[in-house]
Amino acid sequence: VLKLYAWELSFQEKVEEIRQKELVLLKKTAYLNAFASFIWTTAPYMVTLATFATYVLVSETHYLDAGKAFVALSLFNILRFPINLLPMIVSLVVQANVSVKRIGKFLKQDDLDTTSVNFNGSSESAVKITDGTFTWDRTNPSPTLSNINFEVPEGQLIAIVGQVGAGKSSLVSAMLGEMQKLKGTVTIKSSIAYVPQQAWIQNATLKYNILFGKAEDEKLYDNILEACALKTDLEILPGGDLTEIGEKGINLSGGQKQRVSLARAVYSDADIYLFDDPLSAVDSHVGKHIFDKVISNRG
Repeated sequence: VLKLYAWELSFQEKVEEIRQKELVLLKKTAYLNAFASFIWTTAPYMVTLATFATYVLVSETHYLDAGKAFVALSLFNILRFPINLLPMIVSLVVQANVSVKRIGKFLKQDDLDTTSVNFNGSSESAVKITDGTFTWDRTNPSPTLSNINFEVPEGQLIAIVGQVGAGKSSLVSAMLGEMQKLKGTVTIKSSIAYVPQQAWIQNATLKYNILFGKAEDEKLYDNILEACALKTDLEILPGGDLTEIGEKGINLSGGQKQRVSLARAVYSDADIYLFDDPLSAVDSHVGKHIFDKVISNRG
């Protein structure tokens, strides 16, 4: 775009202007770091000197003998280590306070209504919503979903399509009982596996993320790896499926995280699968492979 509109010189000036501001801030930071290092290094000596000078000035004899001096130095050395830890302790207390507030905010939220979804094993449909109205916030006068009538027969593949913000993900959340139901009924026949739009990954091995606590069936596990196009990734990862996955899947790409989340759902062997845009993070070839092997009726 810059080449197309011949904006190179204009953007170069803007970048250089921002760079100069950055250099000024970096110089200030360097001075502050140097000053902090100087204070940190000289503080023990300055405190000792100030203490001895104050003692000499306020004592009746105005004299500091060797015994008192060496005892004071020993006490200063004993106190030096815990005082050095004080800034770290303050930082940890602040972090803990922030975490406690977040947890408190979560715990103070209203509990989900466990009766918003009815599980009925004798239902003729896998999923059925009758005259359902749902909202994320009861204080909002306009519900997110209104008068929804929706039925999915067993063994059917149903796609919900629509523009961004139309409420597709909200409808899936309503089926899961995540939304607040204002009226209507939601009936689910049996167990559900859910693959969210943003993959959720544990800080554990890739294999554990797929098994998710279930007993390992080697043949089923191998078939799922192939169906979810993960075998090639296992060859790249240093430890294969025993590779430790970082917090939030930090060492996996978006497509890899989505396929791991999909494999976990498939391995759960549920009766009903809810996929929220599961192919958005994979390319067309991998997407076709996953659709044929997992999502379609042939999968």
